Amino acid sequence: MDFINKNLSSTFKIIVGIVFVLIFVRIIPILVVVGFIAWIGYKVMSYFKLRKHKKFNNKKTNMDVNSTNYHENNSFDFSDKNIIDVEYEEIKK
Repeated sequence: MDFINKNLSSTFKIIVGIVFVLIFVRIIPILVVVGFIAWIGYKVMSYFKLRKHKKFNNKKTNMDVNSTNYHENNSFDFSDKNIIDVEYEEIKK
């Protein structure tokens, strides 16, 4: 009887190991597919958020350029402003 119990113990360990491997092999592909779908969903959502943000910034920029205040106050018109002339020397290395 001792001979049967010793074999049962190692056989039991082998059976439990095979069951765990089979469960692991069946679950891993499902987890990979679920993870891939979640990653694709995240990328799609971030794309639409970025696209919406860019549209908003383009509308805001166009509004600023087309305003009358922009054309009246040209930022490169220095005719009525004080201009400071700065002297500098180049440093030789």
